[in-house]
Amino acid sequence: MLNKTASAIAMINCFGMLDLAISFDSQVLVRDIVSGLVLIVEDAFRAAIG
Repeated sequence: MLNKTASAIAMINCFGMLDLAISFDSQVLVRDIVSGLVLIVEDAFRAAIG
């Protein structure tokens, strides 16, 4: 019984760390997409003005 409990706790911890890694990666991905869109929009305005 103790072995199954320890295994379940280890699996929950592993999923928690995996969830944390995925959330940080998705945060960086969204930030990069928004930065890219801002650069495209700024360049479009700069080309229209200049």
